[in-house]
Amino acid sequence: MFTPNTLTETDLLHRILTFHPESAEPLVKYLKIEKEVDLKAPDKHRAAELLISHARKMGGHELANLCRKGEGIPYAELVYDVGKKMKVPDISKINTVEGNEGLILKKALSDAVDKMSPEEREKFLASVGLENRNIPVGPAGAIVVQMLLAQLGAGALSYIALLLTEMLSVALLGRVAAWGALVAVDGMVANAAGVLLGPVGWFATGAWLANDLAGPAYRKTVPFVIHFAALRQLVNQQINLCVVGDGSTGKDSLMRQVFAIQGNVSPVAGATSSVESHQLKSSPMVWVHNLPGFNDPRASVNQRTDDFLHVADAFLVVVDLNRGISDVDIQVVKHITATAPGKPLLICLNKVDLLRPDADITELEQVAKKRLGNYPMLKTAFDPDPRLGQAPLGAHDIFVWICEQLEASGKDVSQLKASGLQ
Repeated sequence: MFTPNTLTETDLLHRILTFHPESAEPLVKYLKIEKEVDLKAPDKHRAAELLISHARKMGGHELANLCRKGEGIPYAELVYDVGKKMKVPDISKINTVEGNEGLILKKALSDAVDKMSPEEREKFLASVGLENRNIPVGPAGAIVVQMLLAQLGAGALSYIALLLTEMLSVALLGRVAAWGALVAVDGMVANAAGVLLGPVGWFATGAWLANDLAGPAYRKTVPFVIHFAALRQLVNQQINLCVVGDGSTGKDSLMRQVFAIQGNVSPVAGATSSVESHQLKSSPMVWVHNLPGFNDPRASVNQRTDDFLHVADAFLVVVDLNRGISDVDIQVVKHITATAPGKPLLICLNKVDLLRPDADITELEQVAKKRLGNYPMLKTAFDPDPRLGQAPLGAHDIFVWICEQLEASGKDVSQLKASGLQ
């Protein structure tokens, strides 16, 4: 089963560079490798590999890197070393990388709070909704972090990550982090960051970090690891669904019926010539991508499409059952499974409302399974002929399938289920 937690650091960064490359800019700036790594290069996977490689080399010392044939230390070891340097409690090599990142985030915020004056801390607590709490005088960063975790629940670590990355970006790079559409930093984060970065928040100049770290390498790798941990938190929340199929099979109609997305419903085959991405207003962490065909004469379009195949969480493949399973349909399924093996894939046998009255639907389904493979299939009619007086068919079942697959892969679909969609 494909799950978010099985993503390698390269795969995770590949997702970021595909959708929101601007949010990865601080990573190259912290390592000072702007000339070596082009985040806007067409080959996103290669750019991700280069960036992680530089981080791994930065984490290892010269002799160790030589023994590793110049590859640097594993990223898990880099995170562990940063944790040890920051004196993070419970940091351990037996923890998962994500687990150690979480411990680092908590310790970084705890250290920041401990260095606040009583007045600064009072303002900070008010900004995050923890005013009037019985917090002891003196170092109490760990207590504040635990209160935040209890108050914010499952989203607490993401909140802490965003707060820290905003602070570090302003402190070390002189500007706020550019998250783009990856996340809308809410008022609570903005208020808290304002306290940390305001005139009274003197430690936001980076002193709280720089004074604790010896050596230029750690002054690069510590903010890198914290920012990367924030990206991981956000990627694990984000959901990417890809709608794929030959021209005029009903992809836009599916998006309208299932996700209330008003796409370009066109009778012209091949009307989708580039990736069309839609962020659901009712569930901002959910993105639906309408992909073009896989054999575009433009190499850049094919590269972009393959990037989306690599980072998708699930696929909805639309075929026109009325005209039969085509060679293009077969190629679409084969290309998806070869490029993104193991990811959930649902085949929508669309336009069943247009079948001849004497058509044997069971036989047509068997033919579809024989030609396309033994994948889950649903009979659908997203845009039925109004002359037939039939209601759209299959949208609810698709929505249920999507939620089940995402939950099985560890995604939080509570917001999606409460969105009012199907």
